[in-house]
Amino acid sequence: MRKLFVWDFHGVLERGNDAAVLEVTNEVLRKRGYERRMTEAEAFSLSGIKWHEYFAFLLPGTPIEQCIELEDACVDMVKTNPEILYRNIKPNDHAHEVLETIAAKHAQIVISNTSPTGIQKFLSATNMQHFFPVPFRFGIHTRDQNSETKLDALKRFLQDKTYDHIIAVGDSPHDMLGDINYLYAHPDRDFKPCEAHYKIRDLREVKREL
Repeated sequence: MRKLFVWDFHGVLERGNDAAVLEVTNEVLRKRGYERRMTEAEAFSLSGIKWHEYFAFLLPGTPIEQCIELEDACVDMVKTNPEILYRNIKPNDHAHEVLETIAAKHAQIVISNTSPTGIQKFLSATNMQHFFPVPFRFGIHTRDQNSETKLDALKRFLQDKTYDHIIAVGDSPHDMLGDINYLYAHPDRDFKPCEAHYKIRDLREVKREL
């Protein structure tokens, strides 16, 4: 039986990125003269969306073009200060073990709401790049805003392939792309409101699908 495992990256295969996003977002807000600061709780609740959408939430009424400029400032800050990313982000507990076990039997892809360059950096930072060669990794957010959805990316991957089951693992509603869906939350976090077949706090539970 052929199975495809579809992974979200942030908040699932990694931990610590929320702290990096919080640090960069608040530094950009400070440098641009805004009094508003993002809280840890907001960083968690907003995770999974595009960076300019963070600013649309934090700064209600701000024109979308200005939010995009703030996103670009964040991306540039990470580029020039990559230590922010590497200082914060780590592989999630048991992520390598689970990915390796699945790779021995089935196909798997990762679809992330970051740029194509970004997903490459994140996979390298967590030493997961070998699990997801270029055709099996999707960073769907482009800076010109011509972004496809996660479902679009999955359909594109499936154009010339068929699988008996698609198992999706993510932490948000838009990650639930499979006929079997796992909603993940870190042990110290609440589950986001979402319909899923399973709600898990340990990635090893996904191995039941093998």
